[in-house]
Amino acid sequence: MCSSLSWVINKSKFAKRFTRILDDTNEESLSKHNKLLIQERFIPMVNTMIMESIRSNIFYILLQTTTTLGSIFVPALLATEENTIFYNSTNLQEVEYAHHLYWTIWGISLAVTLSNAIIQLTSMDKKYVMRNINVSQMKKEGWLFLQKSGTIYGKYKNNFHDDFIYIFWDRVENLRFKQVISDYSYDHIEDNNNSTNTANRTYQTTI
Repeated sequence: MCSSLSWVINKSKFAKRFTRILDDTNEESLSKHNKLLIQERFIPMVNTMIMESIRSNIFYILLQTTTTLGSIFVPALLATEENTIFYNSTNLQEVEYAHHLYWTIWGISLAVTLSNAIIQLTSMDKKYVMRNINVSQMKKEGWLFLQKSGTIYGKYKNNFHDDFIYIFWDRVENLRFKQVISDYSYDHIEDNNNSTNTANRTYQTTI
């Protein structure tokens, strides 16, 4: 989370570094047109994915922290239900304490339930993991392309970048498309329905 906040403050170091190396790339290998395409399409795409991953990180950590801490505080507060924090308390103090304790536990329980529901409904845990993986993969694709290295681009070490840039675009656009599909799909709902149907079939078989 701290690294996410530092990115917001210091802007994207990736964009600055990648642009610097891109500008230094020989124009005989990578034309001005293709450089401009990378600057106007690839770099903004990566920056957008970074911001999406940052939002997922912040929301997931906040919601997960609320769920975890709330699950700890509720049993601890319930344990004090029979005893007030006041020594030799009066009946009025005990009633007030029970009243405040009840609504405190209710509020914490509601926050835990809502946080857990949001995580499940939006598949925040899945997005938290996959968005960070996709950002790392997208950066990797950019660097491997410029370096002519790796399993894919290493085959073209003796070629110009313009000769295999179509492979680069196909891979990064496909990666971005898969992330968008993953973000807006209902796989988690289908998985839950499949689990429920499986449980029902098992129950019927048992009967």
